[in-house]
Amino acid sequence: MSEVHKHPSKLLTEYYSSLFFLLILLFLGASIFVIKPKLDEVKQTNAAIASSLDKLSSETVYLNSLEGSVAAAGAISPAVLDKVDSAMPREAEIPELLVLFSSAAERDNV
Repeated sequence: MSEVHKHPSKLLTEYYSSLFFLLILLFLGASIFVIKPKLDEVKQTNAAIASSLDKLSSETVYLNSLEGSVAAAGAISPAVLDKVDSAMPREAEIPELLVLFSSAAERDNV
């Protein structure tokens, strides 16, 4: 039997560098279309996380200040609370009269 010699394809021999370059460009182009939306999603998620951390930090500071206020209120002696309670007006009209007297005093420059 005689051997059949196949000639190499011109595509692989003569145009190898051009074909390789086009394949690289195609790969890069496809990766941009696939990776770009995911990268934008990651950036949005990072921004949302940073915003949540800032909010959490401010709420933590607020809660710590509330805990300090509760501790300060708890440190007030019952005797002082009784004195304040006895000094507070029992009728609803008295605070309204105080506001009326205050506005009259400011109006008359007293």
